[in-house]
Amino acid sequence: MIKLYRAISLEEKADLDIDHKFRTSERSLEVKQFFKSREAVVSFVAYSVLQGYIPLNDFLLTINVNEDLLKLANPEDMVLDGFEAVSVKEQDLESFNISVIFIQSEQI
Repeated sequence: MIKLYRAISLEEKADLDIDHKFRTSERSLEVKQFFKSREAVVSFVAYSVLQGYIPLNDFLLTINVNEDLLKLANPEDMVLDGFEAVSVKEQDLESFNISVIFIQSEQI
């Protein structure tokens, strides 16, 4: 098991709460990006506040995933805002969702 981290808006949280699956929307990128450390996502949230990003990030997610199943989602390693992260394309999100064991959400 590994942990990934993501900051999300209230709107994305409401969508996630429907069936506990990550998906893209018409107004979002065709990928979902996840940081590999809590430090990274906390830094991203602080930076997004300073930059006035809209929508605001209201929740921090800690996502526990099965590492073997995650490989089936073809995650691409990347550097995001200076931190290690992974990117999952829209067509691979169903496989990613299958790899998710547990999502812990905390309000920021």
